[in-house]
Amino acid sequence: VSHVRTRFFRPPWGQTSPAVLQAIHSAGMRQVLWDANSGDTWLKDPAAIVKLSLNEASHGSILLMHSRPVTADALDQLLTELQSRGFRFVLPTVGNAPASVEQATPEQGSTS
Repeated sequence: VSHVRTRFFRPPWGQTSPAVLQAIHSAGMRQVLWDANSGDTWLKDPAAIVKLSLNEASHGSILLMHSRPVTADALDQLLTELQSRGFRFVLPTVGNAPASVEQATPEQGSTS
């Protein structure tokens, strides 16, 4: 609908395998996993999402967030605070974070 080609894919729950990775590649995308969690699937308060995200994130992290109203409500404060701490926001590239593009670790529930 947006006519913008999707370049990155996050497997639900971080469940990945060689077959999943092959399907992602076949679709012309790259797999992206995370090493920090915002808690936005269970936290109902934007301030709590900000607090957890700030505790979870470190330089080079990929922070897991979802398209939810409570997450959107937390973004302005979270991004402002991360930026004030020297964080930069970039597109994922191979090797940019502990749980980077096309790598999986047991913490993400990998099945590879």
